[in-house]
Amino acid sequence: MRNHAQSFKQFEAAAYFELANQIDSNSAVILNARGVYYLEQNEYIKAEEYYKKALLKAPLFQYPYRNLGDLYLGSKRFIESEEMFKIVLKLDSMNEYSISSLATLYLKTNQYTKSETYYVKALKIDSSAINFNNLGFFYLKLKSISKRNNILLKQYNLIQVLLLCQILGIFKGTRFNEANKI
Repeated sequence: MRNHAQSFKQFEAAAYFELANQIDSNSAVILNARGVYYLEQNEYIKAEEYYKKALLKAPLFQYPYRNLGDLYLGSKRFIESEEMFKIVLKLDSMNEYSISSLATLYLKTNQYTKSETYYVKALKIDSSAINFNNLGFFYLKLKSISKRNNILLKQYNLIQVLLLCQILGIFKGTRFNEANKI
């Protein structure tokens, strides 16, 4: 049943792209959307190709940069990912998504000071649950690292941060409980 639904979704997307191409086949929005479609199909080379085509048409269009940043981050192409997210921030310095994505990139590359700075900045821009969640997991990761390496966390009141996140209902269910046992 799932394969049938997935096939229908692909067929439906292809029909929309065909209609969009008849209207304007060179639209940066359409080219970017095609990139998103191919990314969802795990066709990373095609996705990258369409994002780059969109940027050739509209170099100030943020979404292809953001999408390339995500693609590169997922492929562990960290330098290229960082470049893409920084371009977005040059276009829009308050782009919370790119700020948060850079924080994640810095966490994955063990640049903890930068990571924390960007997570906090994202939280100041948008105090949504996902940003509290990201910052909370950042502190949990630091807690894990400090236990493994016997390093004291510098001036973090970790328990208060975690309690605040839990009180806000950010960490519900087993993911928080498992992560807190680290």
